[in-house]
Amino acid sequence: MDFVSNYSVQINTTKHVVVFEELLPRASMPGGHDEYWWRNIFHQFASKRAEWKQLKESLNDIKDPSQPAMAVKTGKRAKAVTVGELRQFAERQHEEADKLLRRLDRYAIRNAVPMEWREY
Repeated sequence: MDFVSNYSVQINTTKHVVVFEELLPRASMPGGHDEYWWRNIFHQFASKRAEWKQLKESLNDIKDPSQPAMAVKTGKRAKAVTVGELRQFAERQHEEADKLLRRLDRYAIRNAVPMEWREY
């Protein structure tokens, strides 16, 4: 996720180079981040996934997918967006949010982040 989190970064202005030095692993900072960061990031990802799931489920309660849901203005024209189109969009967003949360979880596993710091 954050490729510089396990490194200290120094800029050598005389040689015009950036120097990365690998930090020693610390139990209190798995993956280079503290407990607050991990809890916050997991909460954000899990919350967004839940929001998309809730929207998807509420759109599934509407019987007629061809029913206009809203008008979207593109330039000078407005286009009616149907419930079916919104359902598809919400489904794709929920799938992507789920993929990102699973990717974050794999990163946390690789960095031995304690389970109690994670939220699903």
